[in-house]
Amino acid sequence: WELLERVVHTFPFKSTGKLVELIQWIFAKDSTQLSLVLKALGRLCELEGHSEETLTFVKDWICLLADCYTDPQVTFKAELEYFLISSIRLLGARKFFSLLPLNLPGGETSLNSRAWILPIAKEGIQATELNYFFSDFLPSIELLSARAESPNQTVSFVYSLVVNHLWDCLPSFCKDPVDFDSVL
Repeated sequence: WELLERVVHTFPFKSTGKLVELIQWIFAKDSTQLSLVLKALGRLCELEGHSEETLTFVKDWICLLADCYTDPQVTFKAELEYFLISSIRLLGARKFFSLLPLNLPGGETSLNSRAWILPIAKEGIQATELNYFFSDFLPSIELLSARAESPNQTVSFVYSLVVNHLWDCLPSFCKDPVDFDSVL
């Protein structure tokens, strides 16, 4: 497995298909090697991210694995973070969060909140739509800021924390935005 891990990180894959086959082989051979699969998926995103085959393959894995992060028994969080960051860079923030909605506290689906992903996401957000921050994140910031005024200290703390994480993403959205001219 160590040799295979080195191959995943150093071999210059010329074909997305070969790396996809390798990922499928690793998982079929030994599903306990999920951390290696995640490393290979992250590498796939970095190397050949924009092919239709890669996009389809990665989307399935994002939906399957992202919610494993909050499971206390998961031992491959660093590899999962690497994969999620690579996925955000590959897909862009709008497409990534359409696959993996934040379900922020206070909404209809707040019991399944994925606010935990915000500190990870800010590492992967770059060269994406700045307007997405204004159209999706800013309304959430306004809503949650109002709810942070709760007299209940615990509730107030949770909402304030999520608001801070949302604001922390703004500098990432400002890294080479693809729509800079239209936002001004």
